[in-house]
Amino acid sequence: DSQQSKEEFKNDESKEIECPEPWILDNDYEEGDLVEAQSQIYSCKPFPYNGWCGLEAYEPGLGSHWSMAWEAVGKCNGKTTGSPTKFPTSVPTITAESHDHPKKEEESAKPFEPVKGE
Repeated sequence: DSQQSKEEFKNDESKEIECPEPWILDNDYEEGDLVEAQSQIYSCKPFPYNGWCGLEAYEPGLGSHWSMAWEAVGKCNGKTTGSPTKFPTSVPTITAESHDHPKKEEESAKPFEPVKGE
């Protein structure tokens, strides 16, 4: 299980702690999910509060409502530990598979033919 526990991130001034993945707007967070925001670690609270963890008004560490959805766990060094997310990138990814498929005959472009009136 790649999920890191809160205990792993409790402040220990004697070592630098790497951050979990950053908080992502509109993500579906579950109880205990850890995120990084402003070099701080936050843990998503249990049901029913976890429903708020991905909402902008509850972004960890910002505004007056974040503590209703998140628990502050401690500081981290700004470096993330997790693997890449499943979320889309800002630039499309082209693979050989999606790029090199030949078109079927019926998919090829045909010249425009206007509809003739009666």
